[in-house]
Amino acid sequence: MNDQQFHKNVKITYPNDRNEPIVVECYVNEYMQVNVNDPNLLHYADESGQIQIEFRVVNRETDSVIRSEVKNITMEI
Repeated sequence: MNDQQFHKNVKITYPNDRNEPIVVECYVNEYMQVNVNDPNLLHYADESGQIQIEFRVVNRETDSVIRSEVKNITMEI
């Protein structure tokens, strides 16, 4: 896993296995912004341009996951 902190309230974790989803975490009541042109994201796209991303909302005080949802995003590559 490779963690990258792009903003004080967003953390992106890139898995070692391309079959696992990229994890994007943000804190409760804070906005999330992810740049889909990030070359690291494109690296995880399959031959059809699909990327699996798991979005998580995290409680800042307890560090527990409040909600998690996996989405398939199709990119034009």
